[in-house]
Amino acid sequence: MRLEIQGIDRLTKKLSRLGGNVDEAIEEGLLRGGKAVQSSAKLLCPVDSGALRNSIVAERESALEVKVGTNLEYAAYVEFGTGKKGNPSVPHTTKEQWRYQDDKGNWYTTSGQPPQPFLGPALKECKDQVKKEVVASIEKAIAEASGNG
Repeated sequence: MRLEIQGIDRLTKKLSRLGGNVDEAIEEGLLRGGKAVQSSAKLLCPVDSGALRNSIVAERESALEVKVGTNLEYAAYVEFGTGKKGNPSVPHTTKEQWRYQDDKGNWYTTSGQPPQPFLGPALKECKDQVKKEVVASIEKAIAEASGNG
């Protein structure tokens, strides 16, 4: 998912004219906003062992991009579900049933699991806060560059 901030051009032009570092200010705000999304995702994440919740991070992906997510392979299956019970808009699987054996030797058959979204809702919940963090960082940099900070 992506988040666009309207009207940020005006602020970045002003900061550039004052000699401030626009990219640095935006990155700082994005990272703070990403941390807010991370916190929300951890609260919304379903918990079994806690491994998924504990793996959620917010980190710089590139110069002006922050990624909030997890490196656990099964996170997408939790977010979007699986099989017939999963989100039909996501190509999660066409498999109708799975058989698996637990560590005690018991066999189970499942037809999938319903979605338990936590990342998407976290971004939706925090999108205004992310925007505010970026704007606040730019405004702070403008104040510092103009000698008012």
